[in-house]
Amino acid sequence: MEQRRVLESAPGLVADDDAGRAAVLEQLERILASPLFKNSKRYPPFLRYVVEQTLNGHGDRIKERTLGVGLFGRDPDYDTNSDHAVRSTAGEIRKRIAQYYHQPGRQNEVVIDLPSGSYVPEFRFPAEPASAPVMAAAPAADSTAPKPWYRRWAVYVAAAVAFACMVAAQAWVRPAPANTALDRFWEPILRSSEPVLLCVAKSICLACDPPVKPPEDAEANVNNSNGGKQIAFADAVTLARLAGLFDSHRREYRFRLETAAHFQDLRDGPAVLIGGFNNSWTMRLNDQLHFVLAGTPAERSYWIEDRQGGAGRKWLVHYDPKTRIKEDYALVSRALDANTGHIVVAIAGIGGFGTRAAGELLTNSASFDSVAARLPAGWERKNLQLVVETKVIDEGAGKPQVVAQAVW
Repeated sequence: MEQRRVLESAPGLVADDDAGRAAVLEQLERILASPLFKNSKRYPPFLRYVVEQTLNGHGDRIKERTLGVGLFGRDPDYDTNSDHAVRSTAGEIRKRIAQYYHQPGRQNEVVIDLPSGSYVPEFRFPAEPASAPVMAAAPAADSTAPKPWYRRWAVYVAAAVAFACMVAAQAWVRPAPANTALDRFWEPILRSSEPVLLCVAKSICLACDPPVKPPEDAEANVNNSNGGKQIAFADAVTLARLAGLFDSHRREYRFRLETAAHFQDLRDGPAVLIGGFNNSWTMRLNDQLHFVLAGTPAERSYWIEDRQGGAGRKWLVHYDPKTRIKEDYALVSRALDANTGHIVVAIAGIGGFGTRAAGELLTNSASFDSVAARLPAGWERKNLQLVVETKVIDEGAGKPQVVAQAVW
């Protein structure tokens, strides 16, 4: 097997000569031009940055926090334990690099590797044809020395083959589901090459005054608005349903709390917004949509309004601290966000019951089939909104019912 000259990129180490540096940069452009990277907005800048910083002798500066601040616009003191943007991006880059070098004809190219547990890349160069005299036998191998690159790649290949065999076996014994109406609803999200952002908000109490302030007395929260600093139970249930849906389609996703999300997060790829009045990103979409969320907080009244030819049509919920609501509504929106250029799905209940019912509708094929049957032809490729009604029974959301729709 062909031997290779190896350059381990320890912090501060640069290519040993101008030719080596040029070879690495040429290989970087070759990788970024491949289909694995060229259609992504997130991965090329990350890989380019860490490679160029290492070549310039600044490998010691490549840390998770500096990457989060410099590449993802995070605040200098952001919580790296809860924000996984850098780690998830690096993990996906490692998988794509491995896929790139597994393709035929790559064996004689410079290897740019991003070792697991590090953000500092390593470079490995093909050796020139051997012309030197045969050397004396080398001493016995040191068991503590790093394994040659081809042995490490062999481990990666073996693991990949084993995983592929497992997936193939599962596919053989369990046929893939048919393309359902629900699949077609999610298709604009599922086909994107970028991870899906799942953005969930903290809970608020719409029955309280003011509505965004958590109640001092837990008993005052009688409408399941889940006042407090935690995620509302209904939103958490919806989040779990969506995670299961994307897992079933083997679709990568990332979580972000609404208060920690930045506009750049929504520009990086498709997004699913969970929550209505408690999610500022959902409310930001209002100006672009047919149906909108509105309300009069001073009167504890909130509604979904048809503002385009609906003759004042609205679906209203009034929150009285002393009585329980009997029905709730939600607004499901799937639209191209003109500000980000990506598809956004918003699952926005007026209250928690509405969000939970809408989440059930968008993760249950049987429920959505009956809705799709009433939609006009071509709805799959257009903006879509559904007004969902649910009865509130024994502190639970009833079956979701679509009472109005808009397709444009």
